[in-house]
Amino acid sequence: MAREYYIGKLHPETIKIPEKHNAVSREHARITIQDNGEWILEDLGSTNGTYIVEPGGKLMKISRLRITPSTKIQLGPPTVNGFQFPAALITDDLTPAWNALQQNLYLLREDEARFKSRAKTLGWVQKCSVGLAMILLMVIFMLIGNQDKGLELNLNRLVMIVAPVAVGFIVDRMLSGREELAKRRGELRCPNPQFNRPLPDHDIEYGACPFCKCYKKN
Repeated sequence: MAREYYIGKLHPETIKIPEKHNAVSREHARITIQDNGEWILEDLGSTNGTYIVEPGGKLMKISRLRITPSTKIQLGPPTVNGFQFPAALITDDLTPAWNALQQNLYLLREDEARFKSRAKTLGWVQKCSVGLAMILLMVIFMLIGNQDKGLELNLNRLVMIVAPVAVGFIVDRMLSGREELAKRRGELRCPNPQFNRPLPDHDIEYGACPFCKCYKKN
């Protein structure tokens, strides 16, 4: 038999939503777990909408959608007035949310390692920009010689200014993912929406929050 879970201010037996989240309707949404194990999320005509959080943090508004226990659901806007939680919270088992959190950590670490390697390489390139400028100056001197001293002087000045700026611009563009990595690390939080505190890597790996005591059931 399918199980229905109503979510909203009138249904603290499913999820207790603090009063400060005033964008959540009295009867906001419903999750139905079908006999075949499928999870269906439905918006119940709420005032501020029901969303799922896609990879990367983008919100997608839904009316009815098949989800998984690890799906992040946002009731109302992504502000203090809204409320976000993993679907698995309705069953009091946050294991799917912990699994997703651990997977996000491993993927983030891989991306951070690639970023650090790229940053190290580009750092050397940036340090060598002055040297590259000097090489260009030597080439210009060899090509022009004594033919036009004024032109040579102007080109020398141009190279000394443009080369470091150009290299710096390229390095900055290639390291533009820095903010995105910082944002993703900030999203590594306790799966319990009542707590939602940032967790260090070792707590995520262990699968337990030392503060609210929620944990991954093996």
